[in-house]
Amino acid sequence: MRGYICSDCRNHFMQPPRCMTCGAQQLYDNTVRSQSKEIERLRAALRLAVDAVEHWASYASPYFQEKHDLAGDLQKLRAALGEKE
Repeated sequence: MRGYICSDCRNHFMQPPRCMTCGAQQLYDNTVRSQSKEIERLRAALRLAVDAVEHWASYASPYFQEKHDLAGDLQKLRAALGEKE
C-alpha cells in the first residue's frame, strides 16, 4: 500500500491529505501576518492622532495647556507608540 508524505513536516498519510500540522502552521502564520498588519494600521492612526493633538493644541493658551497637562498627554501617547520625546 502506497502512502503519502507531507513535504513540509514529513508526516505520513494513507491518502493525499491536507496536513493538519502544516495547515495549523499556515493558519498561525496567516493570523500573525494579519495581526501585524492591524497593529501597524493602528500605530499609523495613533501617530496621526498625536500629530493632530500637537497641531490643534498649539492654539490653546499656555494656561490651558498646563491646566489640562497637554505635555503629559502627549508624552503618554508617544510612549504608547514606543517613541521618546
